[in-house]
Amino acid sequence: MVGEKKRYAVISHFYVCFGYSNPICTMGEVAVLVIRLIIYMCFVVSKQTKSYNKLHGNFTYSAFNAKGWCVLKNNIIIAGVPRAGKSTISHRLSKTFGYQHVSMDSINAGLERCFPELGIDTSGADSSFKALATLSAKIAPFIRAMLDSGEYDEFKPGMVLDVFQLLPEDYMKYLHVANCEIHYFITSDVTADERLALLKKYDNPNHYTFYKPEDELRKKCANIVEISKLVKKQCEKFNLPYYETAKDRDKVFEQFIARIDKTNVGR
Repeated sequence: MVGEKKRYAVISHFYVCFGYSNPICTMGEVAVLVIRLIIYMCFVVSKQTKSYNKLHGNFTYSAFNAKGWCVLKNNIIIAGVPRAGKSTISHRLSKTFGYQHVSMDSINAGLERCFPELGIDTSGADSSFKALATLSAKIAPFIRAMLDSGEYDEFKPGMVLDVFQLLPEDYMKYLHVANCEIHYFITSDVTADERLALLKKYDNPNHYTFYKPEDELRKKCANIVEISKLVKKQCEKFNLPYYETAKDRDKVFEQFIARIDKTNVGR
């Protein structure tokens, strides 16, 4: 009996850390200890991940290979607010790695014109959070149906879809278990005026905002900043990757592309 207890003397030192004063433990107590250690290690890993995300701008990915490169899934969703770089980074992924670039804006335009009974209105007339949440709840299952069709899994890599009206909470509800991953691009760390300056910097005659009066654009920019804060909060809640692009936009893009494993895209 004494020999059996001595065999677990080392483990029992950890046991004391979990609230037990007896430095010697039995087999049953060791089993309880192991379970508690597992729970504790899961907690530590979670805390370290959140700390890493905070320190490195939340550059988190679905998987890394042995060399630390990001391994992208077969289908990627690039989501976030207008003029944060969704189309730009989607085009980069398409050109560099061969993903089929699909714009949800084009699909929404077809749905709005041909199926008005669906109630999908992306005109921006109603820019409230409630309107965004309503659209997101409709678009998320639509995207899931696109993925479930299997059409984009016939080739590797598949598609990169850029979309605005998709909140993290709806991604988790409808798409988290699908063959895709998501990356959010936002601008939450600026004022409305700074966001307006950013919009003007990348605006051109092909964008609908190019012809809008400045007062209207300033209101839209203030709303975009608030939406960015909402998206950021939800991303942190669900541990989803997000990227602030209002400052050092090109640098953020280069870091995103540079960390991708170019030999293992579309797993």
